[in-house]
Amino acid sequence: MIGADQRVSCPHDRRRREAFNEARALGEDERIALAEKLVESISLDAGILTAQLDEVESRAADLASGAAITIPGEAASRMVRAADKKGRVE
Repeated sequence: MIGADQRVSCPHDRRRREAFNEARALGEDERIALAEKLVESISLDAGILTAQLDEVESRAADLASGAAITIPGEAASRMVRAADKKGRVE
């Protein structure tokens, strides 16, 4: 058994690491386009994948335009706990 401080290396690990580092060096738009292409290359139902990507783009646009706001995680948790105590969350 390999301990937590030991690692097994193979050529694929190095290639993945190099590809990741190269991708990280791209501009934001290029990384987004690359991510979309990678997701599209995964064997998933195309309709579901398209709907998910459309939703992500829609939410990003809402955030960028100010049509949507974000709530910090801890504040959202407090709101859910408070609503749960009042019986509003199932």
